[in-house]
Amino acid sequence: MNRTVAADALLAAALFLATFALVHDAWPLQVALMAPLAWRRQAPVLVFGLVASAAFVQLLLDFRLPADIALLVAVYTVGAHRALRWLFAAAAVLEAGIIAYALSWGGFLVAATSLTIAAVAAAVLGVVMRTRRAQVLKDREHAVAQALARERPSFPGSLDLLTAREREVLIELAAGRTNAEIAGRLHLAHSTVKTHVSRILPKLGLRDRAQAVVFAYETGLVRPG
Repeated sequence: MNRTVAADALLAAALFLATFALVHDAWPLQVALMAPLAWRRQAPVLVFGLVASAAFVQLLLDFRLPADIALLVAVYTVGAHRALRWLFAAAAVLEAGIIAYALSWGGFLVAATSLTIAAVAAAVLGVVMRTRRAQVLKDREHAVAQALARERPSFPGSLDLLTAREREVLIELAAGRTNAEIAGRLHLAHSTVKTHVSRILPKLGLRDRAQAVVFAYETGLVRPG
């Protein structure tokens, strides 16, 4: 069980204990109402359906307050973890149940209205939390990208400053070859290779051969593999 599921399980347990004190003689219904909330982030729409079904049964039995609490948590969950179309569908189901409850029992219009207002507030809070979470992730990704950009070395020189022969020497440098090995592969004198290397580094603004290797890969002159 990961941390998210564990947190939701604790929430469901806390709601159960709080509402059990109010309606202690209906614990099977309380279990049916609260248990699905432990998996609300894994399948928020399914959990909403289960909670709504159990809540409407409790409303018919006139156990209002526990059902209201669970419904608000379920609506908040859909808003926080699913797209808006799912939230609208859940809100429509909830509102239909509230209207049916108010019409069938009568005298509870004020209470039904208050539940509707609370459900809208819970849905808005869920959307706000989802938006905030998305913004935090976006800001984190942006910060990581900036950090990587700062760590990536920048070089003042350009490949356009090099002659064709100097590019060939730089490619061999990037492969980690010594001056003697480069001279053998390119059929040049050892002193000529040293001259090329001594010209390449200042042209590109590089300190040493190690930076020359990085430059060759960063500019795409040499590709991994």
